[in-house]
Amino acid sequence: MLRKIEEFLCKIESDKYVHVLLSLMITVIAGKCILLLSPWNQYLCAGLGAGVSLVFGGIKEVTDPHTGGEASWRDLLADCVGCLIGFFLAFL
Repeated sequence: MLRKIEEFLCKIESDKYVHVLLSLMITVIAGKCILLLSPWNQYLCAGLGAGVSLVFGGIKEVTDPHTGGEASWRDLLADCVGCLIGFFLAFL
């Protein structure tokens, strides 16, 4: 079982780990900042933080000179995974 997980993780490009980590960090930081500055509840602030992160990720993908203006769906998927993890970590 662990061998299959290891093989799966080795197939993922290292670029995707960066997308996950940056999206996670932006989601948590933006969610916590919104929570400090607004009267809204924690769920809404974490969701808004994830939204901020997705907007940044989407803009980065569209304006990335390496892709020629075409968004990489795998990068956007990695951004979504990071946002989802960050959403739950924003509650800690």
